[in-house]
Amino acid sequence: MHAASWRHNEIFPVIAHVIGAEFQQHHRFVTSREIAAALLRDPEARRIIDAAVQQRGRTPERTASDMVAWFGQRITLEQSEWQHMFERTRINRQYAYKPATPPNI
Repeated sequence: MHAASWRHNEIFPVIAHVIGAEFQQHHRFVTSREIAAALLRDPEARRIIDAAVQQRGRTPERTASDMVAWFGQRITLEQSEWQHMFERTRINRQYAYKPATPPNI
């Protein structure tokens, strides 16, 4: 379990935004690994990740991956406001997401 080095309500909206942006670009399910990589490129997410890395000492890649895993875990337990906003499937043994209703282009 993560310590208070980052908060779900701080990073989950960024994860949701990244999923939407990646879907807009690729028009397919976006894997957890791709979401974590996109978080590392996102300035807002990177600020949160870097602050968590300073506190916890994990790599940025591991931290981003953990954040995406927590996002999915909350959906699995149906304890997430995001659960109805995304379709989810498994691709190569990892979860993948896309918006439930693609945004208007």
